[in-house]
Formats: sequence, C-alpha cells, structure tokens
Amino acid sequence: MSPIERSNAANPLVPDWVPSDLGSVDATPERLDETSAMMRAIVEQSSDLVAVSDGGGKMVYVSPASVALLGRGSEEMVGRLWTEIVAPEDRDALLAMLGRTNQDPAQPATLRCRRKDGSLAWVETRVALLTAAFSVQPMIVLTMHDVTAQREHEQRIQSSLREKEILLKEIHHRVKNNLQVIQSLLKMQSRLLPDGQTRAAIAATIHRVHAMALLHEGLYQRENLATISVPEYLRDLFNGVEASSIAEPGQIQLRLDTEDIHLSLDTAASFGLLANELLSNCFKHGFPEGRRGAIEISIHRVDGVVHMMVKDDGIGIAQHFDAAASASMGLKLATSLAHQLGGKLKFTSDCGCRIESTLTRL
Repeated sequence: MSPIERSNAANPLVPDWVPSDLGSVDATPERLDETSAMMRAIVEQSSDLVAVSDGGGKMVYVSPASVALLGRGSEEMVGRLWTEIVAPEDRDALLAMLGRTNQDPAQPATLRCRRKDGSLAWVETRVALLTAAFSVQPMIVLTMHDVTAQREHEQRIQSSLREKEILLKEIHHRVKNNLQVIQSLLKMQSRLLPDGQTRAAIAATIHRVHAMALLHEGLYQRENLATISVPEYLRDLFNGVEASSIAEPGQIQLRLDTEDIHLSLDTAASFGLLANELLSNCFKHGFPEGRRGAIEISIHRVDGVVHMMVKDDGIGIAQHFDAAASASMGLKLATSLAHQLGGKLKFTSDCGCRIESTLTRL
C-alpha cells in the first residue's frame, strides 16, 4: 500500500495529498490524525479554491470551493491536468508562474477561469511547489481567491472614466469651435470698419479669443485633460500671433527656453492671455518697417514659483517707460493678469524690450 493510500485508510478525513508521516520522530499517531483533520477542515471551509496536482501534472485534490467558484465539483476535476483549471488563454501565464516559484513563490497573478455555465471568473492565483519525503516528484499547490466582483467593479469605473474623458474632449472641442466662430464673426465685423481705434480694438479681441481657443484645442488633443503643456502652448500661440500680424513669415524668430511646466485650465487661461498680450506687444511695437529680429521666452519654476521673461531685440522702449501709467488696454490687461497670477510686470530696455515677472500662483 502506498503512503497516500495508508493515509486515507488511517483517517478518511485526511485528503489524499496529506501524507501520514508529516510529523517529527516523536509525534504520536493520534497527534498526526488531529493535525491532518484540522488541516482538512481549514482547507475545506475556506472560500478560496485549493487544488493539488501530482508530479505528472494531474490534480489529485480539489477543495469544495470549486463548486461556488467554477460550478464544478471536485469529482469533475480530479484526474485532469492542473492547467485546465484556468481559461485556455491564461494557461501560459499559469505555467510561467510555476517557472518563477524558485525566485518568488508568493507572487500572485490575476487569471481567468471559465465556469461551467460559460461565464468568466477572475481569480487571484498563487502557485507553490510542495516537496515531501513520500513523493519522488514535488507536487503543485494552486490557491485561487475569487476577485470577480472587484474586477468587474474596476472595469465599470474604468468604463465610466473613459466615458467622462470622451465627454470632456467633446466639450473642449465644441468650446474651441464656438470660439473660432466668434473669431470669424469679429473678423467679418472688423472688415466693415474703417482703419482706426475701433478696428484695432476688435483685432486685439480676436487675438485674445484665439488664445483661449488654443487652450481648449490643446486640452482636446492631450490624453491628460486636466493640464496643458506650456512649451507646446507658447509655440502655437506665437504662430497664431505671427499669422495675424503684419510681419512677414520668418521675419521674427521665436527662442523658447522653458521647462515642461503643466498648468490647470484655471491658471492656464490667465497665463495664456498674459502671454498673448506680451507677444502681441512685441510684434506690434518692437519691429516696425519690416525690421527682423527674435523674441525670447524664458519660463522656469524655481523654489515653487514661476519666473517668466519675454524679451525682444527690437527698437526697445522709452527710458522712463511706466506701464501703469500707459493708456494701452493691452498693457492694463497684462498688468491685471500678472497680478491674478501673483506677480508684477517689470519693463526694462536692454537692446530691445525686456519684461519680467515672478508668478507665485502658477
């Protein structure tokens, strides 16, 4: 009689895979029977499925939890290959887990099992090798914890998040389109007006609407709908201001020196309008009569605050220039926007116009 058969004959409560000679040399048969019965009770009362296969890969024991988890009794599974307990598409992953038992035997993996009714069960699976003196080859111990409800809940959350992302993208896209319609209407209106302050004011408004439209377009195109990248936005903004100015293409170059800072929509709106005003001011006043040059934008975050500098190498500004005393709507707006972002604008003339600010609220 084999060791396994002797075990069953001695105590019918002990599963086939529990040997009768587990104890130390001084353990009594009664003590062994008590320990074996306790082990069986623990395994069979557990909601986790436990399966044991022999050295040939055939299951010799499957706990009663298989009925609740898979809709199959242990008698249907004993004698079958241990890999059949999971869905065919996950059997390679199960074998890979067995190959890693020497390195990390406790590492679990979430696999799929096909229930008897055809539905899918997700289980957190662990594989271990059981080496015992009574067996020439080590046995495979497979434990499975049902995580189907948790997995389905996560999938519902992910599906809901994807729906919200699609909705947010659509909102940003429609806002951008609506702002472009406003731009078109303003352009149509400005064509009916004679050259002068009114037409110039409408043109400036068109630039500001364009700056806002770029924000929503940038958010629509990004995977992260919550923030916008400053370098990408500034390049698009520069191109827009250049296209709407009287400057020839390539007459004014952009030199960008900025970290990849990401701004939320709340702060990005004020920042975008501020950058638009400063760029527009450089184009409008720094390079008259076809003068060529460059605009440099430097933005860096240091000690939690953003240092911003916009500089052109144009004709410069008056020696005692006072932005606060200027009647320019654009400069008043720029000053107000900088204040909203926790900073003040400082104008200096250094081989052109240099505007600096430390923005503490970005």
